[in-house]
Amino acid sequence: MPSPESSQSPEDIISHIQNEYSKLVNTRQSIAFLGSRQARTRVESASKLTNKFDREKKTPHTRRFFQNIWSVVFENQKMLFLAVAVAYSAKEINKWDIDKVTVLFEVWAKELGGDVPPVLTEHHCLLPSQDPKPQSTGLEIDGVPRGEKRKRGPEDKHGDLQPHLDLNQYGWEFKCPESFKYGIVDINSLDNETILLWESQPPTITETQFRPTEQAVFTSVFNAMHQSQNYQVYRDGDLVLQASAERFKLAADAVYQATNGCPTGPVHSILNIWLSDPALSMQPPQQLQSSQHLCQVEFKVGFNVTPEGTFVDLHHDQCNRSLAKTIAGCIKTWLLFPPLQENLEIYTESIGFPNRLARIGSQLKGGIIAVTNSEHVLEFPAGTIHAVFTNSGGFLCGINYSTAESLPTMSRVLKALLQIFHISPEAVYEDVRTYVEAFITTIKMDKHGLIKDALTSWIELIPTLQKLLNGQPAIKKTLKSQKKSQRHQDVNHFQQLRKLLQTVDDCLLEFGLGKGHSLRCPCGEESDHIAEHVVKSHLLTLQELI
Repeated sequence: MPSPESSQSPEDIISHIQNEYSKLVNTRQSIAFLGSRQARTRVESASKLTNKFDREKKTPHTRRFFQNIWSVVFENQKMLFLAVAVAYSAKEINKWDIDKVTVLFEVWAKELGGDVPPVLTEHHCLLPSQDPKPQSTGLEIDGVPRGEKRKRGPEDKHGDLQPHLDLNQYGWEFKCPESFKYGIVDINSLDNETILLWESQPPTITETQFRPTEQAVFTSVFNAMHQSQNYQVYRDGDLVLQASAERFKLAADAVYQATNGCPTGPVHSILNIWLSDPALSMQPPQQLQSSQHLCQVEFKVGFNVTPEGTFVDLHHDQCNRSLAKTIAGCIKTWLLFPPLQENLEIYTESIGFPNRLARIGSQLKGGIIAVTNSEHVLEFPAGTIHAVFTNSGGFLCGINYSTAESLPTMSRVLKALLQIFHISPEAVYEDVRTYVEAFITTIKMDKHGLIKDALTSWIELIPTLQKLLNGQPAIKKTLKSQKKSQRHQDVNHFQQLRKLLQTVDDCLLEFGLGKGHSLRCPCGEESDHIAEHVVKSHLLTLQELI
């Protein structure tokens, strides 16, 4: 298909875009075409050409443009994006200069009115000033010309999310609050207030060279599913508890749905497939490795398989930091909230209830929204509360890890979660285990600069842990009214927790025999040998639960 000549005026460019757009919207199969391999191939071809252009001309505009084709909200916007991709996916683009590219994006921005994705404005594709009475171009969203901004009224809902998600699809509007009291900020345009709420370590999106082929992913995922049943299968968001053979069939169906377009029946998804295949490996970002002290040397890669339309409600990743990457055509939209004390209190109160984002999302502070595709990795801090929407189905891979610097945050998260240990003992135990392993590793590093924060995190956690352990007599009374099998299970949870906490006391006792660090204890005590003071004053009183 021919491209506009570089000598064309902005009006000619507009006309060309409109012609391509009209061909698509007047074609009965236009929406189906958007999800087809042919459309993706055409866009990928355009993306490769623009990557070359960007390298030669030293501009990120066109690359960013094509990367965002699949993250736009409305179907007719998608068609407009695709029309532009069709119009400009030719070698002539390499003959353009930066001024010509700027004209293209200024024209395109004017066409979209106020709905320009922030990733473009972030790179100086600024929205031109609007005319007092802009003329309709014939390209409309919900009946409103693109040159005009839509007036919002009381009937408008989900205003914070509409620029990023089409909530009218897949029933997502019922998964979200009608508004966010404290707002949602795009990850590409964070303000200082939001950054401070994240303790100056907000989530980050970076480009990545880790791009395994779909064939390699298929092989690794199916091998892992054959080797272990330790993964979760969901049908329309509900956990499947059937026999292993039936679960495997549903898991295979999830893989098919995720890689072959929109499901027509019940949506199946798989979470937490952990790989043993060393061929697929990930590492934390180099910048993080350089600035913080990792508590692991090996990183287990996990996969989720999610068809288009899948929604994963608010959760956190076991007090860990996380690195996540989508594969091939998979696109996800993330809502992320910092582990502030007030957020954690609201979050823990909702545990056990469905539709947590819809119930409490409006009350959470520091919200960030991010859209990721296969070009990106998303990294976020320990304790991040997040929900995930799958815009385009496929595979998500990721790793979890801890750092010594994350211990204070992990402690704060645990203080909130331990309040509901009786509701979700297995999940909370895993959070405690993650913290304990990171704490012991940090203490054994024996670095003066890390000891104080590590001890602070432990000492602040002791009252909550001790209260839980001291409450065992009341728990025993409750256990007597339970069925024998359930009573045995709950006793085991407490016994496992006690054994885990004993390893912390053992670690501190060993630490007390080592070299001394002259520090002021978080409790206020000055000590020339902080380890001896901790052993004397800050060990747990542990007892068996009989």
